[in-house]
Amino acid sequence: TFILAFMKFEGTTDLLYSMTLIPCLILSTFIDLEYGIIPDKVVIPTLILGIIFNIIVLPINFLDHILGFIMGGGLPLLIAIFFRGGIGGGDIKLLAVVGWFLGLKLTCLSLLLSFLSAGFVGLMLMVLKIKGIKDTIPFGPFIALGSFISLLVGEEIIAWYLGLFF
Repeated sequence: TFILAFMKFEGTTDLLYSMTLIPCLILSTFIDLEYGIIPDKVVIPTLILGIIFNIIVLPINFLDHILGFIMGGGLPLLIAIFFRGGIGGGDIKLLAVVGWFLGLKLTCLSLLLSFLSAGFVGLMLMVLKIKGIKDTIPFGPFIALGSFISLLVGEEIIAWYLGLFF
């Protein structure tokens, strides 16, 4: 993952930015798989570093990062409220952090990819009778996957999709 990010962002400030988000995604994945939680000790420092980078290193598009943060944390929070769970607090916080780092457009893609991949894997686990309809699966790995894809090739995916219509 680091090598792919290095190849994509070599020589830019985006490399430093991505090298801050990627460890958070990796740690969140493995901790969520093992313990079923995404600890604040992982996401909060990452968010703080992201805010500092936006203020000092990348002061452009500050509004885009705020909107990404609101979308990343807000939509999952609404799901948790209206569906009485369905998504954990750690997932909500991780998606808010992802939103801060990726901005609004790539956060929307990340959410879509996260939900689609989790839904597909969940369905396969039920078809194979590994999980039942009331069983839970950790969402952190799917957030990490969707976010990593959005980070590396999100702009290309969005351009391809919009090209289908325009």
